[in-house]
Amino acid sequence: MRTSTEEPGAPPAPVQSRLREALSILDAVADCIVIVDDAGTVVDINAAAERVLDGAAQYAIGQPLERWIPALGPLLPPEKMLQRSTGQGGLDADVQGRAGERIPVHITVSKSVKDGAMRYVLAIRDFSAVQQAQNRLLETERLAAIGETMTALAHESRNALQRMH
Repeated sequence: MRTSTEEPGAPPAPVQSRLREALSILDAVADCIVIVDDAGTVVDINAAAERVLDGAAQYAIGQPLERWIPALGPLLPPEKMLQRSTGQGGLDADVQGRAGERIPVHITVSKSVKDGAMRYVLAIRDFSAVQQAQNRLLETERLAAIGETMTALAHESRNALQRMH
């Protein structure tokens, strides 16, 4: 039974409440969530996707996915992307961030049906922090190897000098 404050044709209040809660949760997710249709057109994005993919929802929605993530162009249509993602445990790609920087990401694709229309949900995880940590680790290992080489060289030089005396 509807209350007098509900609009005709609107879902009942408990359904509206759950919908608001679901949208709130979607926006709280740290990973980018991009929903596309069969043609690869962006249907919706969450707040994280807006931050990373350089765009407000009103500019992204209705645009081709490859405009936001050019590396995915060859993988369209989304069904092909889903098959490749499933077979490989996800896809690795680069996206262009707000400042034009390259952001390495890992993408998993899921399929959903809404009102008889196929939707593809892309969960996009930013791996730039992981890649930066790996680069720092490699640099640390490189510097440690140089330090060990210098220590060994100094030791050998000292031994050679001591034998001369």
